[in-house]
Amino acid sequence: MAGGAAEIRDKRGDFVKFINAKRAGSAAIALTLAACAAPPPGPTIPVAPGPGKSFDQFAAEQAACEQYASARTAPGVAAANNQGFG
Repeated sequence: MAGGAAEIRDKRGDFVKFINAKRAGSAAIALTLAACAAPPPGPTIPVAPGPGKSFDQFAAEQAACEQYASARTAPGVAAANNQGFG
């Protein structure tokens, strides 16, 4: 018995493997969840305010850019997820 499968011989003497239902179900759930689309991650390169800009102005501009990017990518993510399930 390897990998959770029971080996039984059929009428011809060949081995027949039965799959463990709990393991198969767990694998199916994991594959289904892994198939969901996710929004792209945020910026990964650290940046600092440009010359002559205050940190508050920089933070406000960065927040506006992140909101814009999220608004532009959210419909595509939702469409990809809906296409996979319905």
